[in-house]
Amino acid sequence: MRFIPANFALPLLAKELIEQAARKRTYVIRVLYATLLFVTAYLVFYDTLRVGRVSPLAVLGRGREMFSTLVGLQFAGIYFFMPAMTCSVITEEKERASLQLLFLTRLGPWTILFEKLFSRLIPMLYFLMLSLPLLAVPYTLGGLSLEYFCAGVWMLVLATVQTGMLSLACSAFFRTTVGAFIWSYLLMVVMFFGPGVGWLVFWSITGISVDRAALAIGADPAIISMSLMLPLFGPGIFFGPASAVNLSLWPMVAHSSLVLLACAAFLIVARLCIVRRAFLTPRNVMLNVFKSLDRIFLRLNDNSVTRGFVLVGDTASLPADEPVAWRETAKRSLGKAQYLLRVFIAIEIPVAVL
Repeated sequence: MRFIPANFALPLLAKELIEQAARKRTYVIRVLYATLLFVTAYLVFYDTLRVGRVSPLAVLGRGREMFSTLVGLQFAGIYFFMPAMTCSVITEEKERASLQLLFLTRLGPWTILFEKLFSRLIPMLYFLMLSLPLLAVPYTLGGLSLEYFCAGVWMLVLATVQTGMLSLACSAFFRTTVGAFIWSYLLMVVMFFGPGVGWLVFWSITGISVDRAALAIGADPAIISMSLMLPLFGPGIFFGPASAVNLSLWPMVAHSSLVLLACAAFLIVARLCIVRRAFLTPRNVMLNVFKSLDRIFLRLNDNSVTRGFVLVGDTASLPADEPVAWRETAKRSLGKAQYLLRVFIAIEIPVAVL
């Protein structure tokens, strides 16, 4: 009996969940998420339920509309919170130099990735379950079919896995949490709205619209247009023409298939990068750019007019008796006075022009 738990244990997942439970930040985020969800739902439902004070029968059958509002709020919560929660699962290990120790254990790269991913999916699913008390309101009012309810739950879970996989790939690729955080949101925007921009460019070049192609095959132009313009954007499919009157199955099946393929691609990228990019040396890109500009400016400054005059010079090149201060002023891109002056000018000139 002791053999089974030892082989099927999830030590990394248990460690991550225990560490999250010990952090004060975890409970602050939960309270913040619940507060935003319930307050926003109250403000949205207030106009609908206020009609019931005059005529209780007037609000019957409004459950589908209220459920759609809840699903929209949960979509916003997923896209806002999930990348921030997941982007640091691998980068934190890199920054603490503990990822090498994980490779020395019996856990393989796939096991590390899946346990790290589930350590963020489980808290996000907790967030989704916070809306269960709110679901009692539209359910009692009626007008909500079982198919529409199941489709909404499935789309929310799919969006959670989708954003989690993307952030996991960014966390495995980038060295720092800041880089993974920024690129998780940028790539999420590109993934959602990039196909639509591509179709608009294609239409502007060829003159072939999506509506014309849909009419040629005898399909609904609105559904075809939404499915092609936003194939990976869950709210666009769930709230689009496919669910306006009767829930259409095939657009959601196509969307689910594409999202699952994208998740598989993100997982493969994470697997390729978790080992190859585990030992990246730190690089200060901004500092290197500033140093390149320094070399250019020094060559331009060496003329008969300025004669190499320097307004703000560098600090000491050696740490002397203050190594920490030297490191922050000599090895940081925003630690040198001349670099701060350049950033200030670059920001203030466009503001002054405007």
